[in-house]
Amino acid sequence: TIAVFLSPPAKVLANFVGIEDIRVDELYIDLANKIYEKKFQSAPTRDRLVFLPQCLRNEKCPAPQDDEGFHCRACGKCKIADIMKIAKKTKTKVFVLPGGSIVPRILKKYKPKAVVGVACNRELVLGVNTVRKSKLPVQAVFLLKDGCRNTDVDLYELKDVMQNNGAEVK
Repeated sequence: TIAVFLSPPAKVLANFVGIEDIRVDELYIDLANKIYEKKFQSAPTRDRLVFLPQCLRNEKCPAPQDDEGFHCRACGKCKIADIMKIAKKTKTKVFVLPGGSIVPRILKKYKPKAVVGVACNRELVLGVNTVRKSKLPVQAVFLLKDGCRNTDVDLYELKDVMQNNGAEVK
């Protein structure tokens, strides 16, 4: 199982030979993406959920929040509006989350066949593990810039993952 990469002994060994924890986490996510890629791609886009971190929002975001996260108003101040346009074309439901603790409840309610997660390294590892427990294929996309505020994601990479095999949606 790929979870062995996250075990404390694996990280101690990696640190001993000069590999930082963050690199171990990146390897874990890369392996998970590769392992789940085919099964993920076989799930119709309408049966997928996308989880975005709230830190992608602009600091003056007018989006209202409820028990399923923030609801984008497409104000154009951040990339979430662009992601919502992609999601509309692919019929994929997107959640902008204030934290990962609501993921299990959303998975239970919506019963997706696959999940896309966007986050910083640490949160991606936690998220992939949460989704794996639900036995769902997951694809994870790293933030280009993290830091809990004013973060960034590669829209082309995310669009490619959301659209299944990178098929162009017009």
